[in-house]
Amino acid sequence: MFSADGKSVLALTEDDRRRYVMSFDVATGASRKLSAGDRSVTVVKPLDATRQVVLMSEPSHPAEIYLLQNAQFKKLTSHNDVFAKQHRFASVEAFSYESQPGVTVGGLLYWPAGKPRDKKLPLILWIHGGPVAQDEFEFDLTPQVLAAQGYAVACINYRGSNGRGYQYARAIFGDWGHYEVVDLIAGVDHLINTGVADADHLGIGGWSYGGILTDYVTATDSRFKA
Repeated sequence: MFSADGKSVLALTEDDRRRYVMSFDVATGASRKLSAGDRSVTVVKPLDATRQVVLMSEPSHPAEIYLLQNAQFKKLTSHNDVFAKQHRFASVEAFSYESQPGVTVGGLLYWPAGKPRDKKLPLILWIHGGPVAQDEFEFDLTPQVLAAQGYAVACINYRGSNGRGYQYARAIFGDWGHYEVVDLIAGVDHLINTGVADADHLGIGGWSYGGILTDYVTATDSRFKA
C-alpha cells in the first residue's frame, strides 16, 4: 500500500516467525521497520503521515484492529475479548535446532496451559501448508485446540517455508518430500532429546501441503501412532 502522502510504500514482511510492517521510500529505496515483536500483522492501511491501521494478533490474543504509531499499538476493537477471557491458551515459544546438512531450522512449541514443564508430553507435529508460508507468532486456533487436549504441539518452518530468505524457500524446488522430511523428523528428534516430547506418543497432521508432508513423513518414519 502507498503511504497517505505517496512518498513511501508500506509492506508486510515475514521474518523468522514474525510478521511486521516495513516502509520503503519511493525515491531512495531506503527501508525502515514500523513494528516489531513476537506478533503478526496481517493487514496494513495508511491513515496519515505517521499512523497506520492494522490487523494484528499475538499467540494468546486473537486478531483485533489496532492503530500503529511510532512502533506502538493502540487497540481499537474488542471483538474477541469475551472469547479470550473465557479460555486459557497454550504458551507459545520459539525453538531452533540443527538439521542436515548443517541447516538451522526454527519452529514454535505450543505447551498446554497449566501443564508443568518438568514432564514430557505426547506430541503432535502440526505442519503448515504452502509450502511457501510460515508458522509465526500469531493467534492460531488449531494448535491451540490440540494443546487444550493435553498435547505439546510443534509447528516447524521446514525448508521451503517463508521467513528465512529466498534460497531457504527455494531449497525444495523440484524436490518435494526430501529436505522438508529431513527437517521435520530432526525437529521431532530434538524435542524428544530435550525432554519435551514422549517418544512413544507421537501424532502428526497438517493442512494442504502439510497434509502431503504428513504422507511423506509417515512413509519415512513409522514412529507416529496417529
